[in-house]
Amino acid sequence: MNRRSALIAMAMCCFAISACQKVDPRVNKTNFEKIQVGMSRSEVEQLLGDKFNDSPDGDLFGGAGGAAVGLADPMALSSGGTKHTWCQWGSEKKCILVCFAHDKVTGTKSVGLK
Repeated sequence: MNRRSALIAMAMCCFAISACQKVDPRVNKTNFEKIQVGMSRSEVEQLLGDKFNDSPDGDLFGGAGGAAVGLADPMALSSGGTKHTWCQWGSEKKCILVCFAHDKVTGTKSVGLK
């Protein structure tokens, strides 16, 4: 492989990697503000899409720059009698986190939305 071919291959790899890291455009402040406590999981999926992470990184709950709605301590919902499940739409730098119990929203948090 000559030098030009190697440079083209590297450029294509960089482009492919950056394209994979793009956040779905539905992950935005407007849609975050539409999510209300009591909404069903299917309503949230209609708003944000059906591709989400159902085991988000716990560090997302403690950092600055996020906004939480309906939650004093998001991690506290992981314990107790009712099973709460956190789902994450987007990347670790720009995401919407939604907590569900019995497929209903019990709280939300956002990171990096403008």
